[in-house]
Amino acid sequence: MQDPIAEAARQEHVRAVADYKRSDDVSAIDRYRRVLCADPNDRLATENLVWLATRVDLTSAMGARVGIRTVRQFPDNLRLAYMTGRTLFWRGEIGAAIPLLSATATQGPDPGRAYSMLGHALSLRQATQEATYSGGPIPPNQNDLLIVFARDAISLDHALPVLWRWREDPDRHALVVMIGDIHPDDWRARAIERLARAHIRSLRDLTSELNLASVLDELLSGSSRGLVMFDRSSDIIARILGRLARQHGAAFVSLPHGEEPYINRLTNVDSQEIDAAPSKGFDLYDLSLMSSTFTIEKYGIPANANTRVLGSARYCAAWLRIRDSLCPPASGLPEAQGLRVVVFLPKPEKIVDWSELSRVLAILAGREDVTLLAQPHARAGAQFRLVQKNGDWTLEHVTRENRALPEEFTNPAPEVGWRTAPANVDAPSLIAWADVVLALGTSVTWEAVMRRIPVLELSWCHGNHSTLAHFLPATDMRSRDEAIAAIDAISRDGSETFYPDTEWTAFVRRFIEPDDTTSVLDNHIRALDQAHPAKANTAVEPSKST
Repeated sequence: MQDPIAEAARQEHVRAVADYKRSDDVSAIDRYRRVLCADPNDRLATENLVWLATRVDLTSAMGARVGIRTVRQFPDNLRLAYMTGRTLFWRGEIGAAIPLLSATATQGPDPGRAYSMLGHALSLRQATQEATYSGGPIPPNQNDLLIVFARDAISLDHALPVLWRWREDPDRHALVVMIGDIHPDDWRARAIERLARAHIRSLRDLTSELNLASVLDELLSGSSRGLVMFDRSSDIIARILGRLARQHGAAFVSLPHGEEPYINRLTNVDSQEIDAAPSKGFDLYDLSLMSSTFTIEKYGIPANANTRVLGSARYCAAWLRIRDSLCPPASGLPEAQGLRVVVFLPKPEKIVDWSELSRVLAILAGREDVTLLAQPHARAGAQFRLVQKNGDWTLEHVTRENRALPEEFTNPAPEVGWRTAPANVDAPSLIAWADVVLALGTSVTWEAVMRRIPVLELSWCHGNHSTLAHFLPATDMRSRDEAIAAIDAISRDGSETFYPDTEWTAFVRRFIEPDDTTSVLDNHIRALDQAHPAKANTAVEPSKST
């Protein structure tokens, strides 16, 4: 005699398949749930339920809940492990996703995608574990809250002016969550710690399980209005944060990842093909705050209400005056007679004639009237790759020729006449020290421009077309002769006449302060007040067959 429960389950299976063929995934999901109520150990129903639930919504709570439970029942089912790991990952439950993605990164149903997600997850875990800053537990919930997720000190350079102006209103509060590392003695961290209605925490302080979902749940649950801010990026972490923010009714806002230091787009040694315009990622945000229209022009971004050009919060005159009171004077910089010269080195993967640059710096540093310091780019970090050791996936440091500065720039010999700046001295302190700044395409020099400190763009030493040289021709040096002549003129005549007034004003209006009648910082706050979250977006990953 046939078991009636088993027969009913079989019939539900048949009907679920028919629903699926009609693309009625919701009905099929409901039928598989009934099957599992009758027989919780039905492996096929479990697998199909998780697959359909995540097909309907990649971040499905049901897919995650059922998947976690049944992966324990069927540990050999790699398809189920992959689907559950993928779902947990896109839900922001990164720590829980790691073991499932690890198990499927070589032999699962989609090892390439599992491998990619695992790499992002382990990178985030490593950055969190290596963070030295610790600010304590989550602060009390606040009503009008701006949450800034920052990768590093450069991200804070863009966010701090906006955060500073935001929390000047007594009804507004701000919280910085450091994803990466920042030294506890960094002046930015210390400035935030001293601010009323502002806090800074490490992500490690807020979640021991690397659960971004639980962090935002706790931070936004008591807020009447929330804004989540991230530097402009289209990476996976940005996509996860954007979805989580909108789930809580919070707007997702981007600040510049950096200004645009180059006219061209193929700026790296390995660059070969220009991405189609508009570049991906500019549609991730409810509001994108940009310094200039040049970014829109360069990447072909469609003009809409979600894109606002407001000038540079980081380099506007109002913020530089405030920042001067926050950033302590540097110690350990050499006393100098004659010109104090700083060169800001680009990232090692940029197209640079390093041998020519080394010779030029030696020529300049060999002059009796020049003291020269070099500073590597703050984001010239280590590169890693995923490797499997003793059955466990880990990140391994990779050294490649174009991923590390040549030895003579990281540890210059005494006889070259120049040296690297102390590691604890950052760009603003070096600019304050310098009489002349040398550049190879880096927007940190725009502060020197605002302060009318001469910047010499060493255009012949690199293979890119820098924004500064293009829009401020006085800075454009095309040969050793021109650079040496400029140094001679500044040493002899001073720097007051280095920038023609019309050129300087045009550059500032285009890239830093578009309108001298309104405040750049106030304009940023007005834009944030008008930011509204879009409908929560579940399509966080490009569609692809499972």
